[in-house]
Amino acid sequence: MVTPLPPVVHRKINKLIESARNVNVQYPGFDEFEVFDNKEERKHVLVLGNQVCDCGMWQLSGIPCVHVISCLLHRNVSNFEEHVDQKLRIPMYLQTYADMIHPVPDKTSWPEVSDEKIWPPTKQPKPGKPPSQEGETQLKSQKRTFVRTMTAPSSAAQFAASSMPSSTQMSILSQASSSRGQPSH
Repeated sequence: MVTPLPPVVHRKINKLIESARNVNVQYPGFDEFEVFDNKEERKHVLVLGNQVCDCGMWQLSGIPCVHVISCLLHRNVSNFEEHVDQKLRIPMYLQTYADMIHPVPDKTSWPEVSDEKIWPPTKQPKPGKPPSQEGETQLKSQKRTFVRTMTAPSSAAQFAASSMPSSTQMSILSQASSSRGQPSH
């Protein structure tokens, strides 16, 4: 039997016919079908007249998917070629390669070019700091703040750290608080 389909497409359709055994078809009317795929455990809706199946394979590849094949078998249609996209048929392949493809001469007859290597363009840095450095800078500034408060404590913190302040420490504390405008304790 002569088919308008290339052998590769014909083989794919034959495999899909075998896989169509795992599909249950419900026919609500005219060109619309509801198909339950037992392998995927999922329901698909398709419209034969618009060549649309919600699995998307028919629209993507141009070859009817297993759901379409099962619907065509349900309707006793054996001419699957009508539902294959025109671009995948033999006449279109022949038309694609009908024009002459000019031969390419041997590499030895190609024009000579300089041996200078062509390098990709250098990356220009974007304005501002790179994101990774900004995070490190923020972390460092937080550490610096923490270190500053720990290494240079206020006089009040020094006195709070000691268990018993001496009279010298009390006078320093009162001077520090008076210089800030706070009453001494």
